[in-house]
Amino acid sequence: MPTIPAPLYALVGVTDVATERARALPEKLAEIEIKRFEMPKVEMPKVDTAKLDPRKAQMPKMDLPKVDTAKLDPRNIDMTKLDPRKAEMPKVEMPKVEFSSVAAYALEVAAKAEKTYDEMVVRGEQVVARVRGTEHVTAPVAAPVATPPKATKKATKKPAKKATPKA
Repeated sequence: MPTIPAPLYALVGVTDVATERARALPEKLAEIEIKRFEMPKVEMPKVDTAKLDPRKAQMPKMDLPKVDTAKLDPRNIDMTKLDPRKAEMPKVEMPKVEFSSVAAYALEVAAKAEKTYDEMVVRGEQVVARVRGTEHVTAPVAAPVATPPKATKKATKKPAKKATPKA
């Protein structure tokens, strides 16, 4: 039996976890449905739709600020003041981060990822062993030496002669 590489075991393990969680979904959905129906009913006010004619609707009056349209004329804009190199930008303070804390966090995340990967490899090995019927496989079995396939004779057919039209 060929040896299965660890990434394939990890894939089987992840698939097993996903299948396990998918099987639990109907139970969780039923629980959500029960909670949804247990919510108290709220009485909605009744609305007379005949009074909702948009042509008769009255909009509230709003006091809008007055705009000096002379300032909006593009001919009155001083283009020298629009130089982006001279624009005043507010200074943004960047938080100071210690390199050691970033490196420590990266190492922590890498360690968690490696641990999860190893767990998925082990779970995948268990699933493959369960499917094969060999529950307690401790070490992968060495792959047998592959024998070359036997040569098979192919039937050779003579090509059919094409009918040539006579002139």
